[in-house]
Amino acid sequence: MTMRNFYLLMILVLIVAGSCKKSSNSDNSVVTPKIKSILYSDSTGKVLMTENMTYDAEGRVLSASLTFSANPSSSFVVHFEYFPAKIISKVYESWSTPEYISTYELNGAGLATKCLEVRYDSLGHSTGDSTFYAWEYDPNNFMIRSSSFYSYDSTGLAVSTYQIDGGNVSWTVETTGGTTSTTSYEYYPNTVNTIGNRNMGIVFEGTSSVNLVKAEHQGTYVKQYTYQYDSQGRVSEQQMQYSTGETYFSRYAYY
Repeated sequence: MTMRNFYLLMILVLIVAGSCKKSSNSDNSVVTPKIKSILYSDSTGKVLMTENMTYDAEGRVLSASLTFSANPSSSFVVHFEYFPAKIISKVYESWSTPEYISTYELNGAGLATKCLEVRYDSLGHSTGDSTFYAWEYDPNNFMIRSSSFYSYDSTGLAVSTYQIDGGNVSWTVETTGGTTSTTSYEYYPNTVNTIGNRNMGIVFEGTSSVNLVKAEHQGTYVKQYTYQYDSQGRVSEQQMQYSTGETYFSRYAYY
């Protein structure tokens, strides 16, 4: 998986773990806090990665840059361009021209339904590698199905379905290369999500879960979440503790 694919995966996962982490406030009179940066670290305090975001006047993400502490040369930035019925994102990694260009098709509600991603070389020529994504939503704009197909991957079509209950994603089923896995989610009741799609300017990925995720269960594998908050009640830190023993932190700063 390339660094760019990692970033897009993060966006998609932010629909699940992000669904498990996203605010779906539909009251436009309420100002949505926008995330400025996220600092990822391990249990020793070592910084693993930093993400910085900028937005336009409408609160849509304009750029997202990821810097990897252990391997700065793998760092990259994604720029977003908006049009009436589509979004184009360009990923810059090792050279001055885009290494990946993705074109998102939007439906009447402004949600991304399809995306074609093409990889280019340093001369701007297509390498022949491409990825196709498709998404489906329910009447409340929650994503209920996503699929992807990589031209260079023999595993074929990957499909995920999402169950929505009470404004939260309750479980997901992922099928890739004939292998199926199910993940269920628990939430902290009466919590407000301030680290979700709206807060990252990616509302084109659909409505996010109302509450903050408490735990993810996949067979015997468990990931537990705890949170710290700033003086305005926004999430300032998320701790992720894995049943395998690892612990990681995400620390949030806002505009």
